[in-house]
Amino acid sequence: MDRQLFDLYMERDLAQPIRAVQLPEGYSILSIHEGNGYVWESVMTKAFEEEYKPGTFRWILADNYNYEDDRVFVLLNDRQEPIATATAWHNDHMWDDNEHGSVIFVGVDPAYRAHRYGVLMVDYILQHLKDIGFTIASLNVEENNLPAIKTYLNCGFTPHIVDPRHHAVWTNQFSKLCISPPQYNSLLRPITNRPYPIETSPYRERKAQAAAQNGDIYVHGHWEKYNMYLVEPSEYRKLDDLINKEGKARELYASIRQKGAGRIFIDQPRQPAAAFLESDLGTGLLAGQSHDPRFTEGVKIYLEQ
Repeated sequence: MDRQLFDLYMERDLAQPIRAVQLPEGYSILSIHEGNGYVWESVMTKAFEEEYKPGTFRWILADNYNYEDDRVFVLLNDRQEPIATATAWHNDHMWDDNEHGSVIFVGVDPAYRAHRYGVLMVDYILQHLKDIGFTIASLNVEENNLPAIKTYLNCGFTPHIVDPRHHAVWTNQFSKLCISPPQYNSLLRPITNRPYPIETSPYRERKAQAAAQNGDIYVHGHWEKYNMYLVEPSEYRKLDDLINKEGKARELYASIRQKGAGRIFIDQPRQPAAAFLESDLGTGLLAGQSHDPRFTEGVKIYLEQ
C-alpha cells in the first residue's frame, strides 16, 4: 500500500547573500492588492491549472488576518501579461516567532517555464522578506513536486526536519535530483502549529470603519449554498440574525430608519448570497426590494463582488 505523501519543509538564512534580481528587458514586477487581485487570480489559474475565480484573492489573502499590502507580487512580461507570481507571508501560527517569514504561492505559467522565472520570483521574495525585517525564510512543498524542490534548493533553501521520517525522504529526493545533499540542520524541529488567533482582518476593519462613518452596517461572510464557511462565530451570528430571524431584521430596519440613513453591507466574494437564500424576507432585503411593504425602503444589503 502506498504511503501518504509528505509536505516537506525548507528554510533559508536571510543573512546569506541573495542574488540580485535582473529582469528581462520590458519585464516588470507588479505589487498586488485588493484593487488588482484579478491579475493574481489570472496567473494562479494558469500556474496551478485550477480555476481561481473572481474574488479568490480577497477570500484567500486579503481577508486573512496576516494580510498586508505589498506582500503579493506578479511578474509581467514585455506585453504586460502576468506570467509568474510569489508571495511573502508571516505564518506565525507555525513558527511562533517574528523571525520566520514565509514564501508561498510560487507559480509560473506553464508556457513560461524552464526560463528560471520561478527562481527569479523566489529571489525577489527573499530580498523583500529581508527588507521588512525577517531573518529566516521558510516554506513547505509537496514531496512529489521535484521541480519546485529543485528551484528552492537553487535559491539557497535547505531541509527543515519537522518529522523523523523526513530524513529518508530527503535522501531519496537528493538521489532523484542527482545532487549532493547540502549541509543543513538535521535536528528534529517540529512546527508550532498553534491555532489561528481570532482576529479581525485589516481588510474587514477598513470596511467596517468606512461603513460606520456613513451610518452603515458592515457584516462579513462567505457563502456556499445555504451554509457559510471560514466565518468567525460572531460574524455568523450577525448574518444568521439578519437573514433568518425576522424580528432581528425588523429591529435593525427600525434602528436604521431612526437614524435617518444607513445601509447594510454583506461582504462575500464568492457568489451572490441572494441566489441561495430561502427566506423571502432575506431575499427582499438583499435585493433592496421586499414583498413585505415594511421593507421597501431604507434597508439595502449590498453584495460586494
